[in-house]
Amino acid sequence: MKRTVDPAFWHKTALLIAGMTLAVSAACSAPDVPASPTWAEDVKPIMAAKCVRCHGYPAIQGAPAGFRLDMYDDFITADGRRILGAKSMVVHIATRTDPSTRSGLDGPVKNYKIALMPPAPIELTDEQTQVILNWTNPLNWEDDPDSSDPRPVRGTATGNTAPNLSLTRPLADSVTDGIMTIQYDLRDPDGDATAGMIIARDIVPPTPPDTVVTIFVGPLNMGGGEVEWDVGALVSGTTYELFAVIDDGARHELSLGTHAVNHANTAPTITIAQPDDGTVIADPPEPMNPASGFTITVDIADSDVADSLTMSVRAVKTGAFIDIATDVSAATGSNTLTWNTTGVDAGLWRLEVTVSDGTNTRTRTGSWFRVAHGTNPNGVTYEAVSTIFTNVCGNCHPQTAPDFNYTDNLARIYQRVVVQRNMPPESWRVFNSEPTDPQLTDAERTMIGEWILAGGPGVP
Repeated sequence: MKRTVDPAFWHKTALLIAGMTLAVSAACSAPDVPASPTWAEDVKPIMAAKCVRCHGYPAIQGAPAGFRLDMYDDFITADGRRILGAKSMVVHIATRTDPSTRSGLDGPVKNYKIALMPPAPIELTDEQTQVILNWTNPLNWEDDPDSSDPRPVRGTATGNTAPNLSLTRPLADSVTDGIMTIQYDLRDPDGDATAGMIIARDIVPPTPPDTVVTIFVGPLNMGGGEVEWDVGALVSGTTYELFAVIDDGARHELSLGTHAVNHANTAPTITIAQPDDGTVIADPPEPMNPASGFTITVDIADSDVADSLTMSVRAVKTGAFIDIATDVSAATGSNTLTWNTTGVDAGLWRLEVTVSDGTNTRTRTGSWFRVAHGTNPNGVTYEAVSTIFTNVCGNCHPQTAPDFNYTDNLARIYQRVVVQRNMPPESWRVFNSEPTDPQLTDAERTMIGEWILAGGPGVP
């Protein structure tokens, strides 16, 4: 059923994007909606019920990977990426949950149409929407002890009890072949939705001097689980303190003990730079790869400069694999290989890269990418699909956005638009169903598919 909202109500509660706000009239709030809600008491339960099924860690169902809504704070991953928490996503949360941002009212975003979140059939109730808008309103924010900028209120839940986290195997018994497997059990006495992460901080000696190095080890989820930490790739002679940061509405830090790194040889680390999860390797090879084939790029780090490195690369998918290179010479830094995909089955593949320094062997599996052998029989041009992207997709994915670019995400677009056919999402259709609204037709989906399978020809 399409939700109806009184436009006058949203006139008084609309939040200005980019930090400008309108005061929320208390007379327009639902009776049970707090005027100054907190993350712990009011907002996190809504996120747990409606949002974190996709926007947790890792993100699923095609959700962007750069943020999570099951935690208030940001964190830095092991490979240096910042994953934004709810406090940093506050403006986006407001604009994606406020119906006035798509209604064309006389507000700050007049005539700007945007798909609401969460999508049907799990839409927010009017009361839940109002709680979020009150929380995201800067007039209700508090001072942030870690920043000169204010933040949305974290607060504490009444009678909150800290979660219980225990290790089911001692750290000293957890290392095999340079890999520490941390087995844990996480419970919350209050039954709160709880998520967190394990972090390691070097304490002996800080490297470089007077600097503490913090490493994201892995995510924590409710119940029992395990997290792997490659201590073999760390510098020998360093001692790390492990602790957990847990969010059950409030923030809790729990110490897990220390671990001294002691080994004769440091293991190499592997980053698969190309292909990534937006890549389409096409035949003919324009514009994604040169005529001789697709260029695979693997970055290797190894602090033992005297090591001789070898690398093996294979493409894998369910029930099949193709050896691309076996025990070839490699070096620290960027390593490239050329892969001719002629005759390779079309569809989704992943790279599996193994690097050895003679003492340690490490294997990393990359993201899914797509091999295609499209011929573009109807000569679909970049200009044609670009117009579709701008008119239909650009409302939520403008090309000014730093985290999404059409031409770098062709495999994702193909999967969501052509295979799964769930983009644009159902929320677009439910809340933007006026006759003048653009919609993707079957013919447009076919055009996009033919163009992508041909490798996206004509990209400037």
